[in-house]
Amino acid sequence: MKRKQHITAFYLETLLMIVVFISIILVLTRVFGRARLQSVEAKRLTAAVTLAQNTAEAVSASGSPQDLLDLLNEKNNAILQTADDTEETVIITLYGENLQPVEITQQAADRLQSAGSDNSKKDGTKTGKNDPVPGIQPGTLIVETQWGAPAPAAAETETEDPEAANPDAMVLEAGEDLVNVTIRVCGSDRTTEIYRLDTAVYAPADR
Repeated sequence: MKRKQHITAFYLETLLMIVVFISIILVLTRVFGRARLQSVEAKRLTAAVTLAQNTAEAVSASGSPQDLLDLLNEKNNAILQTADDTEETVIITLYGENLQPVEITQQAADRLQSAGSDNSKKDGTKTGKNDPVPGIQPGTLIVETQWGAPAPAAAETETEDPEAANPDAMVLEAGEDLVNVTIRVCGSDRTTEIYRLDTAVYAPADR
């Protein structure tokens, strides 16, 4: 009788140790999985910030969307998109996770152009599926540079001199406008916004 109780206690202790061991393994698996996911997200964010900054430098050297397209189009990785309904001009460029240009296939170009009037993607919200855009490999980073309308000119008053109020302010030359530019870096589904940068450029008024 005593031997039977001893064996039963041994099995119970063994079973308890197995349960505890499995619980520890599950916890560690979740911890390491989450750490890996955070590492991947941090890497993608770093890449997105770098691409946005590089694009902003190209914007500062451009006077028009076509100039910007010429600067960014390294290996047929950029297209210029104009929405028919809003006349909004967007330069779309593709890069790999290693920040190297990714060529835009005809299938991807057609899909990106057909989505030109879809304003649901402008605010970074997801529209449903997170599948990559057809023709674009998962992991590809999409940089959308929106060339906006000229910023409204500041109202002039007789009591305040703009240059006196801000001596360091840049003065527009004749025939120039301040154009707002928004740079968005998205995932391969074009709906998941990773990073956003707002800037501006002085451009000829007729562009």
